[in-house]
Amino acid sequence: MTTNTVTRDVEWGECDPAGIVFNPNFARWFDHCTTLLYGAAGWPKPKMVKTFNIVGCPLVETNARFRAPARYGDTVTIQSAFIELGTSSFKIRHRVTLGDRLCVEAVDTRVWSVKDPETGRLSSAPIPAEIVETFGRSNTE
Repeated sequence: MTTNTVTRDVEWGECDPAGIVFNPNFARWFDHCTTLLYGAAGWPKPKMVKTFNIVGCPLVETNARFRAPARYGDTVTIQSAFIELGTSSFKIRHRVTLGDRLCVEAVDTRVWSVKDPETGRLSSAPIPAEIVETFGRSNTE
């Protein structure tokens, strides 16, 4: 399945007083990496929204395991990958590493969402076949 890798420096403002990344900042990083993953699959978010008239793909579940700290000044690598594609939802795994050390591993579940024309409320919709194909394709294909 499609993957994307980002390398970034940990900034002071992302850390707690001990200089360790404040855990909620990982969620912000993962959201940004998800948008970059869409682009790596050939579907930058604005194009996906316009082409399929969706509201977006909101996060409905997340699960993270914090294994080792990342600190101010560290250069971390975040690898994001689609790991499961359902009818209207998909899962993405994010792995933050510092060299060979795994710092954080998270799995996010997102739902392909449209606006119900009658109620104006968000509702799930089937993921189009061309999105399933491109999200599920390996970067090396």
